[in-house]
Amino acid sequence: MKKYLTLGIAVLAVNLIQAQSSSSMLLSVYNKFAKVQSYKAKVEMTFTIPGVAMKPVIGMVEYKKPSEYRIKTQGISFMPKQSPLYAWTKLSDTTKYDAYEGGKETINGKENIIINLIPHNDSDLVLAKFWIHPQSLLISKSQITTKSNGTVTTMNTYGPQSSYALPDKITFTVDVSKFKIPKALAADFTSSSKKNSNKDFSGQGIITMTLNAYEVIPTK
Repeated sequence: MKKYLTLGIAVLAVNLIQAQSSSSMLLSVYNKFAKVQSYKAKVEMTFTIPGVAMKPVIGMVEYKKPSEYRIKTQGISFMPKQSPLYAWTKLSDTTKYDAYEGGKETINGKENIIINLIPHNDSDLVLAKFWIHPQSLLISKSQITTKSNGTVTTMNTYGPQSSYALPDKITFTVDVSKFKIPKALAADFTSSSKKNSNKDFSGQGIITMTLNAYEVIPTK
């Protein structure tokens, strides 16, 4: 009995250490982005949405700490309700979630650690998964499941602003059935999409944001 008790305590200790390590990694990832007070960047968005033909959209992205995020464009933009910074807001306070390592996966030739985040009490977030490159402490991929948006998978590619964890390219894969196409936008669609403007759409859509010409103001 004593041997089993000792083994059980050892297993609990290992799980606790792993949870602390995962939380520490997520906090380290967040701290790279926390160095940003505000930024602006040019953005081009392209859309592959079932049943809807949309032209690329060009505009500006603006962020101001702690969570003000705006995309200014001319024309239609089709985005999840949560901003691309939604994941960051969940990483800053490690007391509000449990984090556990969920294996490893190679992305673009680099091994990433998968970390699962389970919120303690969140009205919308169900589960978050992050694929993190341990050397750069950058999120290569995330998978956020919420009640309002379903599951949104995000792939990130980094460039000159990687020290701030700001990607040059963000690709979202979204559950289109969670979105409604407003009738007022039908006039901007192509003729093929006009025929479907009043229907619900299903399947997966892909939204790609390409960012450049960053103007970053670091935290003082």
